[in-house]
Amino acid sequence: GDPDQGVLAAQELTSRFEKIGCIYDTSDTYSSGIYAAFDEEMKNLGVEYSTFTFDADNKKSFAAQVEALKECQVIFCPFYYTEASLVAKECSSSGHGDILLFGCDGFDGLAPLLDDTVINPIEYITPFDVEATTEKTAAFVENYNAIYGTDPDQFAADGYDCVYVIASCLEAAGVEDPSIGFAELADIMVAQITAEDYSYEGVTGTMTWDASGASTKIPVIVVLN
Repeated sequence: GDPDQGVLAAQELTSRFEKIGCIYDTSDTYSSGIYAAFDEEMKNLGVEYSTFTFDADNKKSFAAQVEALKECQVIFCPFYYTEASLVAKECSSSGHGDILLFGCDGFDGLAPLLDDTVINPIEYITPFDVEATTEKTAAFVENYNAIYGTDPDQFAADGYDCVYVIASCLEAAGVEDPSIGFAELADIMVAQITAEDYSYEGVTGTMTWDASGASTKIPVIVVLN
């Protein structure tokens, strides 16, 4: 889940750095939710850090935030790739190209927005690594590229896995009647996907689901730049 990324980020960054900064979007639930989990874990770890924000009306320039965090070794950026590209370009152009920018799965899609002027190291947490060499992931990437002429991002991989998870649940539950009602089908899906012995190995990792429907996966940290 999204909050798990905030916890993992706090643990990862405090194990590697002393001067940590964070920028997050107060107007976005994805960003603010991950930040809340990050902040709670940082407090649990007893580590102080610097925070600056932006919102939907102020996300075209990040000069003020970067200037305020210029002494940090790393800036945690729990938001999407469009704004992340602006932060990266601002860091590099303002002489702070040595700061690591560390994001979450919202960074997937960032690479095409960067150019040679961006020199900052960039890493992010994601359940999907397009460079993975596992047979299932490699085949997915090859086939996707053959059809669309580009590599899939994490969102494409999630959608791909989603279809196969549904098919897997229906098969495991023995559903064969095409006239089954939506409500009955939903009940069968919930019972199957939350069963203790059910899991699915997809291109975004091996997944299990708890009673609330939340999925658990083992994320990886991708080095982008």
